[in-house]
Amino acid sequence: MKLFRFHLAEYRFSKSKHLKFLANNQSNFSQSSRFFKETFMYPKEILLDYYRDNNAILNSIADNDDKLYLIKTLVKCSFDENLAPITKTSLSLKEKIEIAKHPKFKDQYKNEIIANAASLTIGESAVAAWIYDNEPPFSDKLLKLEGNFETYEELLYFLRVWLHWNIESKDMEKYAYAQFLELYRNQGLDNDIFLEICDLLTQYWSFIGDFIYVAALFNQNLLSFQLNQFEKALKLMCKFQCWLTYHVPYDNIDLYLEKIQIQKNFSVLLSICESLLYLKIKIPEKFLQYIYENFFEQNLEEIVKFLNLCLKIDGNKNSIKKIVQVISVVWKESPDFSSIVKCFAAFSGHDVDSSLRLEFVKYIMKNISQANKKDIFDLLDVCSHSRNDTKVYDKAIERLEVLFPTLNWDETLVILQIFGRLVSENYQMKRRINMLIEEKIIENYDKINFFNVVHILHHFAFKWYSKDICNMILKFIEIMDKGLEMSNTPPPESSLYFKENSVYYIPNNEILNKLTSGALATVIESFFFRCERPPYINTIMENYLKALINSKWRILTEKHKLKLFQLISLKENRNESITKIIVEKISQEPIHLTSLKEAKIYNNSTKSISTKEHKDGKTLKY
Repeated sequence: MKLFRFHLAEYRFSKSKHLKFLANNQSNFSQSSRFFKETFMYPKEILLDYYRDNNAILNSIADNDDKLYLIKTLVKCSFDENLAPITKTSLSLKEKIEIAKHPKFKDQYKNEIIANAASLTIGESAVAAWIYDNEPPFSDKLLKLEGNFETYEELLYFLRVWLHWNIESKDMEKYAYAQFLELYRNQGLDNDIFLEICDLLTQYWSFIGDFIYVAALFNQNLLSFQLNQFEKALKLMCKFQCWLTYHVPYDNIDLYLEKIQIQKNFSVLLSICESLLYLKIKIPEKFLQYIYENFFEQNLEEIVKFLNLCLKIDGNKNSIKKIVQVISVVWKESPDFSSIVKCFAAFSGHDVDSSLRLEFVKYIMKNISQANKKDIFDLLDVCSHSRNDTKVYDKAIERLEVLFPTLNWDETLVILQIFGRLVSENYQMKRRINMLIEEKIIENYDKINFFNVVHILHHFAFKWYSKDICNMILKFIEIMDKGLEMSNTPPPESSLYFKENSVYYIPNNEILNKLTSGALATVIESFFFRCERPPYINTIMENYLKALINSKWRILTEKHKLKLFQLISLKENRNESITKIIVEKISQEPIHLTSLKEAKIYNNSTKSISTKEHKDGKTLKY
């Protein structure tokens, strides 16, 4: 096997020699099912040449596992011409489901797979449900949450289907996580699929409490990752840092960085450096040196990423000057609108080269019709922090109005978040976009989850809400406060519920139990400190907020408690009843002196803050 893998790896350099070797050794390599799994690691063009020149292999597989892995390889690489002969041979139902993943063969076995839905395992049902867009025979089995997954890949498809349904179910979450742990115990880690699964897990916010264990698995297995896997792992760690309310140590990162050999992959190394910077881990000098020596050969987008990295690391003027010189030449050679938007963003955040920045502005204004949705998001994000780019802002808004019908719900939330920061005084245009967002909220009401509500309240100017929107959101808050569970049986008519795909979502008192500290702090701030709401809304939310603080205070971290204390110290946001509750709660908390200084909380004219030193001399109490 090792000898064969060596020859396959060298195949592109001596084709005729290695073809002869492969032809003479077919009987050897077909004996191991591991071979086909391991071929996934080879470049696609090598595999394509190999399978085209060795069609005999398609009929020489005797072992069923070998055959399944061969099919997986061909599907993964989209080798449809090599799959065609296999479809004419005798196949098991599992193999047919695997072939159906390829778009060209999707419908070939559809009727047979649906007819045999009852005999499928939950893993096979998950794959089939994803392929055939959640046909009822498969989705019915997934809702039962019974049986075990044979592979990580089956669990991956299961999570994809549930994420697509946008259903929150505590039973599903417990089941999926238990299955994940069982696979880990029995099979160890398949690094690539493990990373994909963890990426999906970050999208289920109620899994947050379990990320401690997932992060520990990363730390434990980092040393076995290939460089591209290490890059993906770091990106996921950045997500964990966003979600977790306390620091998770990744001890093995430093060990990995010490032993890693520089590989000539500029994009991967640059991405690793960006993640290390975000995680506040020292970037190895050898990485920066390689990137600096090779950045001028890259495209404009990669060069701008490197510029951003240098600006954040140490602001080395000589390095930055050289990068800017290269950008000034490269961007004119083959102008790419998206990359130029990124240049504009980088130059806007720092005083780099004002004349070159002005050239970017002129190009953007002239070519705004080329902007896609992501470009508009980036432009508005830059403009939301500055009053100096009103012309760019107005052009971007005009383009956004054209693109708005194509925005999905997640993209609408991105706009919502950016819009809360926009400083432009063009209120008429801003109101038009607000009205479009209102339409999207109504259109996507059945897709809104608890964090969407937080976004809406936090970033959307409440004074522009229609009364219908206010009532709709309050009704939704009431439902989310009670939680939601699934049922196939209609609830009593007086109950609050949603219905989608013949499934009823009914209150179950679970949702708020899953709140993280950061989410709760945002909820409190959003529900109360946006004080331009109509009085009747404020009254309802004030009562809701009191109950929320009393029942959920214990999950807040010191950082978020101090943030709330800062907020109630501001006269314009003051409400005596809410202030009293927060002061009473925080007065019972030991607060570190350093945290108190960082929070910059001082006595003010309306309420004096008494402090008392503890015996250890390190903590204070209010």
